[in-house]
Amino acid sequence: MYKLSDFYEGREITIKAVVKILEDDKEVVMVMDFIEKLQRDIQARVVAFIKKIGDRGFPRNRDKMSKLQSYEFFELRIFTKPQVRIFCIPNFEEKELILIDGELKKDRKIKKARLLRIQRIWDSLKREV
Repeated sequence: MYKLSDFYEGREITIKAVVKILEDDKEVVMVMDFIEKLQRDIQARVVAFIKKIGDRGFPRNRDKMSKLQSYEFFELRIFTKPQVRIFCIPNFEEKELILIDGELKKDRKIKKARLLRIQRIWDSLKREV
């Protein structure tokens, strides 16, 4: 089961995050769980990038944010070593960005199973909201 939680209230965009509700009613903010496992310097860059979007608006540069072909969601790209990808759903009309989860990009392509898992999370969330 999933729900949405506030992540950052920027001047331009409200950022929310997907929360996974476990069997023992413990809640895990998936993207924060991912970010906390990163090295400190990479953590700082990822959080700064997300806050920058909240304060300045959606990136216009397709290298920083682009829709994944054949899926409903987008990816934010943070150019660290290794590169960080944050899967998200933008709502351009409502000026809202929903962060789903993240991963370190080690290969040229993201595994299809990973993309399908993200899509299932989003589909589940849409039914519950």
